[in-house]
Amino acid sequence: MRKSSALMDFLSSLYIQQQLPANSSEVFFEECLDCILKEDLGCQVYSRLQAYGLLEDVPSFFKNEIHKRQLNALQQNMYVKHHLRKICEFLDDACIDGILLKGIDLAENFFGGLGMRPTSDIDLLLHEEDVAHAVAVLKGLGYLPPEAQNPLHFHSELRYENSSSLQPLSFELHWSLTKQRSSNLDLAPFWNQATAKPPYLRMRSLSLQHTFYGLCLHAANHRMDAMKHTVDLLHMLTLFGEEIDYQKLFKESKSDKTFRRVYAVLAHLYWLFPELQEVKSLPANRQTAKIPRFCVGEEQIWLLDSWRHRLRILKDIVWPPVNVALWHLRDDTKANYRNVYFLLYRKRIKKLIHQAHKSVQRRDGFA
Repeated sequence: MRKSSALMDFLSSLYIQQQLPANSSEVFFEECLDCILKEDLGCQVYSRLQAYGLLEDVPSFFKNEIHKRQLNALQQNMYVKHHLRKICEFLDDACIDGILLKGIDLAENFFGGLGMRPTSDIDLLLHEEDVAHAVAVLKGLGYLPPEAQNPLHFHSELRYENSSSLQPLSFELHWSLTKQRSSNLDLAPFWNQATAKPPYLRMRSLSLQHTFYGLCLHAANHRMDAMKHTVDLLHMLTLFGEEIDYQKLFKESKSDKTFRRVYAVLAHLYWLFPELQEVKSLPANRQTAKIPRFCVGEEQIWLLDSWRHRLRILKDIVWPPVNVALWHLRDDTKANYRNVYFLLYRKRIKKLIHQAHKSVQRRDGFA
């Protein structure tokens, strides 16, 4: 689904042509600003206008509002970086290796500085065997332990709440970048090609290639449900397109069984911004041409690379592992290993009946 045509025209001109749209009126900028604020893109837009020397060419109300958002992002990011520094030091002391994902590291390495891309949480990739140890370390720093979560998920979320803080801080410990049983994702290349992150001894940053790969997977996980995913990828391709190798990306993602979702994300991006083909051509062949453009809300099972993975996910939906079924019934004190499937299906049938009844009521109401 397309966003505002004014916003698309503005982003295309800014990121791809590095200029403002021709004959853009004050009404045009008002429409753009409304979308930019709703999508929380003020910080990114301000940084690009500043980088291309275009700040004085936009209306003052537009510049002032996005500058305000940029300053707010800088303040928030300084707060997040303060916590990140403490976390990295404690994990260093605990001899736990980690790779920084997105957030502050992405802003500083690829967006031009701490205040150039907003973030409100911290994401860290760990070896799965280190997660429990890391959770214990973070609890010592005042983080609240993670709540019960779907065993098929791939990260744990902890929260730091302080009455004097800007807002509660979320910290996600990842041990993968895709849902379990949905791919063969091999993280060894991510670890092997990651670079040191001084002054920390055990923290690392992703390579440019794997940063882009990770952003594609993150966008697919979220079904491209926010413009920030689109703008992140647009930014990376327009600034670092020559260094991003599509052939390597597709070869690695095919091996990882994530190719279809990566290509779907890129196909959606190029559909939104066809001018990107002039910056960096997206290869197409008989195999990739059959993959549908990524659509928000689309059932992602068809974006899995193999029937084995599709059938696994279907089985997990229809007849989930017992620990997953118990997680779905975590609020039911009567659920146990013996009756879990009976209670789960009873809950599902009741939900279906309720939804069918509401559907009939809506239909009769409009009849």
